[in-house]
Amino acid sequence: MLGLDLRGHGAWRVPADVRSVTYRQMAEDVAGLVRARGWAGRCHGFGHSLGGCVAAHAEVLHPGTFAAMYLFEPVVFTPGMQGRLLALPECARVPCDPAPPAAAAAAAAAAAARDEETAWSTEGAPGGEVVLAASALARRDRFPSLAEARAALARAKPFRYMAPESLDGFLEAGLRGAARGGGLELSCAREVEARVYLLMESQVPFQLFERLAAVRCPVAVARGGTVQGVHGMIARSAQFLARQVQRGACFEFPGLFHLGPFERPEAVGAAVLAFLGGADGEGGDGAGGGGGGPPRIGGPGGTAEYATGMYDPPRSKL
Repeated sequence: MLGLDLRGHGAWRVPADVRSVTYRQMAEDVAGLVRARGWAGRCHGFGHSLGGCVAAHAEVLHPGTFAAMYLFEPVVFTPGMQGRLLALPECARVPCDPAPPAAAAAAAAAAAARDEETAWSTEGAPGGEVVLAASALARRDRFPSLAEARAALARAKPFRYMAPESLDGFLEAGLRGAARGGGLELSCAREVEARVYLLMESQVPFQLFERLAAVRCPVAVARGGTVQGVHGMIARSAQFLARQVQRGACFEFPGLFHLGPFERPEAVGAAVLAFLGGADGEGGDGAGGGGGGPPRIGGPGGTAEYATGMYDPPRSKL
């Protein structure tokens, strides 16, 4: 098992120009490593949130990279999300620049002050990605000690939702010695995190959602039970995404939030292994039916019950 630090995260150095952090470049990094190790078509991909989006990009750009994928609430722009975006006032749209203009930064700060539960509202509130980007830019990123970092992050979103062992893992890999002034700093710079949130619109010209129809490997799309707040639309679109791929299945973890793999790592990990084991066996249902996992939502061609209000056609073609 190999865990990857995506570009701009973890052990990666902060890029000189954050504009080099793109979905395509991160996907090329992943696919390149898989090819270099001789694993193409023989390895499984697990991705959560951004990781799921990058894994999907890698498989679309280089078909056959993965033998199967398990994606927990991948950030994939669906037609329903695009409709919400287009319904937002122009002033709520922030460009993907490394240093937003002062006016845009002020608008982002105002967005972050809004109630998180209404972040996806079309009635004047900005898109959820703008709220998250503004929160990232305002995040505390330096700490005098590990103990202070643990205490501060354990009180802040989203870290306060993590299981203790997950927070320990983040502290181990997500902090490094500060470049200036001593102490510790977040490995992922605030500008990089904000940039990642604001990349979502780039999926529209790339047509990631539409291209998923060509993915042939088994794909599980998992979601938590929480459908409110900034991440609620991602959860609600899970079954919609699973139906877009040829061999897709959708699973729900009741009671978990967007950070499900970090909230209940053992439960989610067991479900991931069950699904991927079934995908390897070919004799099973290929959809993680091998016991112990969360309930499967619907069935082939079933109604997208969690995609309320979304455009719900048959699988889109390129």
